[in-house]
Amino acid sequence: MAIQRGLEKGRSAAFFLGVGAVMADLVIICTAFLGTTPLIHHPLFHGALKWIGVVVLLTLGAKILMQAPPSGVTVKKKNKVDHAKNSLLGFLLVISNPALFVMWVGITGFLLGRFPDLLKLKWFFLLGFFIGGSSWFGILSLSLVNHARSWKDHHVALVSKIIGVFLIALGIFLIFEKVH
Repeated sequence: MAIQRGLEKGRSAAFFLGVGAVMADLVIICTAFLGTTPLIHHPLFHGALKWIGVVVLLTLGAKILMQAPPSGVTVKKKNKVDHAKNSLLGFLLVISNPALFVMWVGITGFLLGRFPDLLKLKWFFLLGFFIGGSSWFGILSLSLVNHARSWKDHHVALVSKIIGVFLIALGIFLIFEKVH
């Protein structure tokens, strides 16, 4: 989604979408550090997150498929107001996915089981995760626009359509996912 947003609105949009996703991951990891047993076993929690995720994925996929194809040559620049929207979009995409929640709970449980002292150093772990995730999206967004400018318009349109179809397929898959 960060690539799609970068093609549509420029490299800062891709970066802020990524930072929003990293922040959602941090919320999930912090929750996992605090203990998640009540949330994991509560069926309403999974059901609500599932349907929020379905709506977000289907809406984004449909929006991408129905919009005019973005151009690789003329990436639009937007004002600062869009940065909050891009961050919120990245946050919602990650926080509304119950599979990511369960994945991070499992990873955190594994890490705490293997390295019990990690709980004492959790703030360093969280800071390192934020720096690493933000750096990844920084590199992606800085190199994305340079490469996108060399793409032909039909390649950019194809990438957009593939991402749109993928998001819709993911939303449909999430509809049929069993909630425990």
